[in-house]
Amino acid sequence: MESTEATNPKAYARLTGACYLGLGVAGIFGGFLAIAAQVVPGDPVATAQNLALNGGMVRAGILAWMLTLVLDVVVAWGLYVLTRPADTRLSVLMAWLRLVYVAVHAGAAANLARALRYAEGGGHLEAFGTDQLAALASDALLAHRTGFEIALLFFGLHLGLLAVLLWRSGFMPKLIAALLCASSAAYLVNAVAFLGLATYDRYAALLLGLVSVLAIVAELALAGYLLAVGIRTEPWLRADEKRRTA
Repeated sequence: MESTEATNPKAYARLTGACYLGLGVAGIFGGFLAIAAQVVPGDPVATAQNLALNGGMVRAGILAWMLTLVLDVVVAWGLYVLTRPADTRLSVLMAWLRLVYVAVHAGAAANLARALRYAEGGGHLEAFGTDQLAALASDALLAHRTGFEIALLFFGLHLGLLAVLLWRSGFMPKLIAALLCASSAAYLVNAVAFLGLATYDRYAALLLGLVSVLAIVAELALAGYLLAVGIRTEPWLRADEKRRTA
């Protein structure tokens, strides 16, 4: 593996870029088109009705979320391989932060299945009224959102360390590193605000808009560069040789 990595880092870069784009597409479908589209703000009953009526779409969305987590593991590994020559210890921490994000997000995603179960009712849930089941489904969706924001704290830290590694190493343009740093800050500010501010709803539109724009620009730039260019081979090989002989 060592010799393959040394002679063909661009293959790892392009695999990582392809997985990054794949998880982006799956995440947009699962998070927005399949699940978030069913939510009616301030109306738990209408939300539960939408979930029940579009159960197949919601299940597909949950599976899409699971696919993103699998691809995230591959991306964590690929980014570790690509940044290891710059700083082995920092790249390990960077990759582990993404894996922690995956683990926390996976736990939170279980609440999506719970929300759908409440919305569809039946079985022992017939003991509950329609309004009660709608409230339980709404609470499960909130539990998912809360867990997801906790996961994004780790993801934001991951992006920050990735930005540092890319800036220092010169393996990619510094503009990409700067965009990742800005995206990291946006993720962290939004997650802290969501978890710590009782008045978060006042700022939600602004913060979520900022996160969305920066995340799309930064991570699309990263994935696009990995696919189109790969990585700057000469500085990568020099750094890798130095690491091997240290």
